[in-house]
Amino acid sequence: LDIAETPLSNPPADLSDAEMVQRRTLYMVLFSLFERAFLMYHRQSFWRLFQSREQRAQWKGWSSFMERYAGRSNCAQAWFNGEPPRPDVRQDFDDNFEKHMFELFKKAGQIPGA
Repeated sequence: LDIAETPLSNPPADLSDAEMVQRRTLYMVLFSLFERAFLMYHRQSFWRLFQSREQRAQWKGWSSFMERYAGRSNCAQAWFNGEPPRPDVRQDFDDNFEKHMFELFKKAGQIPGA
């Protein structure tokens, strides 16, 4: 399904409908973990004053992890459910997290014309 942290060098060209559902389900679990990290460690600048060095380091690690996945086309496809990317995709996650993910996909070149 090519969802592991290290992408396959030769990912399968076509997945069955069942495999596409499995991949999207696995990505939704991963997105839920990303959202939890975002809510725990990504704070507005004022609140960052109260974060420990360890919390800031943890966010850096999560942020880097999220950026790597955002650069993968199958991750973007799962986020946008195979539809054209748009900022209001509404995944039922936290609004600020959804905006953050959209910006990561945009920065990674996964959104045409952005």
